[in-house]
Amino acid sequence: MKMFIQDGILHVYYKTLENFDQEVAEICVNDRKEFTNHQSYPCLVDVVQIKHLTKEARDFLAVYGSEGITANAIIVHSAVLKMMANFYINVNKPLTPTRMFTEEQPAVEWLKKYRKG
Repeated sequence: MKMFIQDGILHVYYKTLENFDQEVAEICVNDRKEFTNHQSYPCLVDVVQIKHLTKEARDFLAVYGSEGITANAIIVHSAVLKMMANFYINVNKPLTPTRMFTEEQPAVEWLKKYRKG
């Protein structure tokens, strides 16, 4: 997972993963919280390289993955990832505003309204 903060927005890019399960989700959330020093940010999440996200991981991320996140923009490209992202947004119902995008720039523009100050 690659992370950086640019213009008040946290960018998270996942590496290629065949199976994103709850254990991986817990590690990623803990790493993110450490990276941000437990500060809150709007977050652009690129899941393009994730092949499968388990139900347990989705449930975990919908609750605990929202801690320290003011809004989530999920970047997807494939039809399968679009389906997974829609399912996550509509069924798992994350605790923070969450939208799916196919391109980064519109996602960043949407996230700007959730920045601090």
